[in-house]
Amino acid sequence: ALVIVAILIQTPWSYMGATALMIAHGLTSSMLFCLANSGYERIH
Repeated sequence: ALVIVAILIQTPWSYMGATALMIAHGLTSSMLFCLANSGYERIH
């Protein structure tokens, strides 16, 4: 919802913020899945 609102505002700061949020989400979610997988492999 924050990215959609930022895009609808249509200011340079909102575009940069939306882009930064999407990149941060992509990196952190990928790393959390990697961490969950390594924890799963240690247990099983």
